[in-house]
Amino acid sequence: MARVKTGRYPAELAPSAVEALRKLGGHWPDRELAVSLNRMLCKTGDGESWTTVRVRDMRERLGIPEYDATKVDVPMISLMKAAEKLGICVGSAKSLVQRGILPPTSASPLSLPYQVEHRLLRHNQ
Repeated sequence: MARVKTGRYPAELAPSAVEALRKLGGHWPDRELAVSLNRMLCKTGDGESWTTVRVRDMRERLGIPEYDATKVDVPMISLMKAAEKLGICVGSAKSLVQRGILPPTSASPLSLPYQVEHRLLRHNQ
């Protein structure tokens, strides 16, 4: 059996783009949504990869609100940004999540991509 590339979903577990957008839309900026959809191997209806413009168009068609950082109850950041703030690599940050040291939240199936409360980083540093 071939190994799954790091940061990638197995093709048979990849959610549909609509399902992923409904769960992640409004929680993430369009740019991060496009990156996440591409990592989850979601394709557009034409079989293309996701761009910020394609995400925005689909989000608007589905009636999903745009991400607004000022309206977020609890400021969240991606695991990658959390790793940068902690001065560690993403793999180490993922290890902290798996060991329960850095509790994540997730809006997507399979608990990826992770989001981390910004206030926890100040507490854990």
